Amino acid sequence: LEDIQLLEEAIEKQRAVIRHRGSDIASREDLDRLEELLTLYDEEMGGFLIAQSNRLETESETALEAKDYERALDLINGALTLQVEINEQYPRSSARSASRVHQLKNKMTQLRTQPLAERADQLKAEAYQLAEAGRYEEAKAVIQQALEQQQVLNQRHRNSRLASLSRLKQFEDAWREIQNAEDADRVEQ
Repeated sequence: LEDIQLLEEAIEKQRAVIRHRGSDIASREDLDRLEELLTLYDEEMGGFLIAQSNRLETESETALEAKDYERALDLINGALTLQVEINEQYPRSSARSASRVHQLKNKMTQLRTQPLAERADQLKAEAYQLAEAGRYEEAKAVIQQALEQQQVLNQRHRNSRLASLSRLKQFEDAWREIQNAEDADRVEQ
């Protein structure tokens, strides 16, 4: 940070030199020197911010492994914010990356949808257990919740890999299996 502050001072002094001489008559050397300083500044700031962004992304992955989705989402959002800042404010930095912004946005979507998908899967497992215990009405109500959870996921997060018609079909099939089990149990009785 001290080096960056020194660069900021150097840039201001170089701009003062150009202003003092008048921008119309400033030498090419003065303008080239300013461009060098601005490039160095953008490169240093980009490097400084990308290191923080990478650290936040790594911490997000650790939080995800611990299934702390809220913290993971906050951390990946911080990483994204820093990458956007690099892209928008430091145009000469080699740390600029539109693809990394896209990648981080995809991770955010994944972090938003994974808890919803896991909850739907838990509800489906619970519905099967209730059906095995002969509690069919409760089982159908629970599998209906799972189905609705997946429908919400499909509607609100279409670009997530967890939002799919095949997953929705799995929940519909589970509902039919529970209904068939109830029918078979009635026939048996």
